[in-house]
Amino acid sequence: MEVNGSHTKTFTTSNIACKGVSNGYHATIDTKEIEVTLRALSQDALNRIKPEDITVVADLSDYGSTTGQIIVNAKVSVAGHDNVGAVGDVRVTVTIYKD
Repeated sequence: MEVNGSHTKTFTTSNIACKGVSNGYHATIDTKEIEVTLRALSQDALNRIKPEDITVVADLSDYGSTTGQIIVNAKVSVAGHDNVGAVGDVRVTVTIYKD
């Protein structure tokens, strides 16, 4: 989601997950915490956000049978807060293993 606004705030979250792991493989998230800068239309909207509202998800569906440690772009969502979006790219480190 693209959000235009002049107010930003940086949060640290450990709510990091992955999806789309191929059958016969599993993945571990090596990034334990990540800083995310959010943008909103008002400072009040940012002040209502708690770190636990923020979810960072790495989609691994394009990596098929890739194994090893990779750095992937992740999507940031903020539960219960419309018109809030991440500033810039958010990347996490993931290791994919064959079962």
